[in-house]
Amino acid sequence: MSGKMTLCIPRGFWTAAVMMILVVLSI
Repeated sequence: MSGKMTLCIPRGFWTAAVMMILVVLSI
């Protein structure tokens, strides 16, 4: 992903994405 696209994504989205990844890995 380009830097501009990353900046356009809200931090809340990254937080939710990380939480989902942790849940998937914990299964």
